[in-house]
Amino acid sequence: MKQNLFGTEHNPGGAVKSVLPAGITGDAEFHGDNHEYRLVLWRQWDQASSPREWPVSIGMNASTADAKHNDPTITREMALFQRLGFGGLWKLNLSAYRATEPGDLAR
Repeated sequence: MKQNLFGTEHNPGGAVKSVLPAGITGDAEFHGDNHEYRLVLWRQWDQASSPREWPVSIGMNASTADAKHNDPTITREMALFQRLGFGGLWKLNLSAYRATEPGDLAR
């Protein structure tokens, strides 16, 4: 594991990540010295759609998805919103701390 000025680099956990599929764009905004807080994430699969028309999905806490990779939660949410006819999605969380284990949220 990489080291940084403050010790061990933040590892939010989660072993399953996949590269964004072809034709899908996205980005994420992080905060913290080690990107341990994800403030917002977005995905767009219909390039003609307006971000103002996308649904907002609110989760408990941010996990491993980032600007270039999906995690299982984002993959499922994308599939749902595609079936519903949306062209993208915004992902927000009640807690911005990135973790896949509930016990890690108490830190």
